Amino acid sequence: MGRAESGRVDRSVTPAGTARGTRCLDLSVWEACAGISGNTPTVGSLVYYFPQGHAEQALSPPDWLSLPSVAAFYLCKVKSVLHLVRHPTDEIYCEMELDPCVTESESFPRESSVPPADDGCAVSVAKELSASDASNGGGFSVPVECGDSVFPQLDKSRTHPSQTLMVRDLHGRAWSFKHIYRGNPLRHLLTTGWSPFVLEKKLVAGDCAVFVRDSVGHLFVGLRRLRPSSESFHVGGEVAEAVARAERGRSFTVVYYPGLCSSNFVVRKWLVDEARRAPAWTAGTKVRMPVESDKVAKDWATGTLSRVVRHSSPFADSPWNSLEVVWEGRKAENYKKYVNPWNVEVVLVPQEQGNRQGGGTRRKRSSGEAGEELRLRVMAGPKPEPASAQLIIPIPRKKRSLVCFKLLGQTVFSANTDDGGTEAGREIRSRPVP
Repeated sequence: MGRAESGRVDRSVTPAGTARGTRCLDLSVWEACAGISGNTPTVGSLVYYFPQGHAEQALSPPDWLSLPSVAAFYLCKVKSVLHLVRHPTDEIYCEMELDPCVTESESFPRESSVPPADDGCAVSVAKELSASDASNGGGFSVPVECGDSVFPQLDKSRTHPSQTLMVRDLHGRAWSFKHIYRGNPLRHLLTTGWSPFVLEKKLVAGDCAVFVRDSVGHLFVGLRRLRPSSESFHVGGEVAEAVARAERGRSFTVVYYPGLCSSNFVVRKWLVDEARRAPAWTAGTKVRMPVESDKVAKDWATGTLSRVVRHSSPFADSPWNSLEVVWEGRKAENYKKYVNPWNVEVVLVPQEQGNRQGGGTRRKRSSGEAGEELRLRVMAGPKPEPASAQLIIPIPRKKRSLVCFKLLGQTVFSANTDDGGTEAGREIRSRPVP
């Protein structure tokens, strides 16, 4: 389902200092349109700025060796953050002012990764447009989750249920769409009003439409472009200028387009530090990464770490895109081959499976020992957040009434199972134990 976060669209004028033809958005609406890549820091937080990631947005990367000096990353404090949308392409971006004049000894509160529970909620569902969705004179096939959870409920007891939706784009313009529920099989559709929207926005197959309902019921539609406009790209000189100012200890401004980079190149300090303090990453480590899905706000791609990348000078010590992963599944080719340590989570595997993979030996239990112990091997990498950790643990042969284990020697999890040994495995959702 769509992500739940707070917010309403800010209809105020564009703040001074932003480019003409842009508009400020509420954070929750901006993040819904940005998707997985939309994680941005807050004002006052400590971050690392990665020039390598910034260069991914450049039409041509700067000549690093020609610069007087460049570091793998720069510790900065966030001075300002603006979440914007460009006219007329509806491409969202984030403008951040960073101050490199901070030291490791300065104390800052750790930023929470969990939004406040009392800020209301926004629900969103995204869909990649098919050729039919983007055709002139056609309609839009609405995902079931969007029709049931984002749009107002239809009265399906009627013979031909329908309603007229008033949906605003990210610039505040209202669009009228007719929403119907019919066909064989029955499905949600947008008909009258959709074709003019397609023509006005110049949509093509492969673009993504994001429908958002805010905490007071207002509906919005955002876009993720298959092919970003040329205005979205920087030139190498802009990256070089940011590096030069960081080297001199002067504040600088960067612009982040979620659709252009593999990940945000301005990353919360604590997030990077935790990933770098983790046990050594090794080939064979099982990892997973959040990915976009039409059916849920966040799905997971699973893969195996093949090697740790060592960058050439001047980024020999940079963790940026330092993990090479071989992804699994039929969509593996759609996922990034190189990822950051803070963008993936380690997958825990049962000891028995780990021994088969790594050639280890199993300890034989004596016949006098009561029951069996479920032993887990913790793979190298950062520990997942307890609130979101989910483990898939096979429960072989015998019934287990309680499974307990310790994660990286710090957090204890438990789960009750009662399958009588009749299933090869069962999904266990972990929870902290006091």
